[in-house]
Amino acid sequence: MMGWLHNKDYVFHLKKSSAEWTMLKPHEQELLNGFFSSGAAAGETVSLSDLHNRFYRYLPSIKNRIFESLVGNGYYRRRPDSVRATYIAGGVVAGFLSIWGAMPLAAMLGMAPLPLLWQAY
Repeated sequence: MMGWLHNKDYVFHLKKSSAEWTMLKPHEQELLNGFFSSGAAAGETVSLSDLHNRFYRYLPSIKNRIFESLVGNGYYRRRPDSVRATYIAGGVVAGFLSIWGAMPLAAMLGMAPLPLLWQAY
């Protein structure tokens, strides 16, 4: 039942203080900032249930830093989320043009627009 029937609560233990996070990658630092408070000392603990309605605010920043790291290390030329948005926009434009472009073409050929659309697909 996807976790509804058990009451396990996980606890995260901080092993190093936040002053020692400087050698971590930016997305790792942001992840730890989401778990623990800024200026956290070693030995601090936080339970998973305490992160409810708090951790989600850090997710966009973590995602942005991961994408920046991937582009910076040469794994991608552009951010994957911007590429995806470009392809979606291109698909919407191509769909719009294929539907509305078929109507004038059907009129030039002396056909009704709907049968031409059905034959195209």
